[in-house]
Amino acid sequence: MSWSINKSGTVEEVVMALKEQSEYLSDQSKEEYDAALPHMIALVEQNIIGTVNLFACGHGVKDSEGNFVDRSCSVSIAR
Repeated sequence: MSWSINKSGTVEEVVMALKEQSEYLSDQSKEEYDAALPHMIALVEQNIIGTVNLFACGHGVKDSEGNFVDRSCSVSIAR
């Protein structure tokens, strides 16, 4: 499964968008996103002033027993 988000705005707006994105996902994509969410928020909050441009995406693969065997997440933040 996979997920992605692209948002520009103040730090507060981007953090709010990150939290809201979780509500639109389901199943494995939501599980993967929610695991990455606190880390993405922490990275965004390191930008104190100005506009933040965030693009993040991730995906994961589960085996037949439902265990993750591969996960990846890429985050790009610019001001």
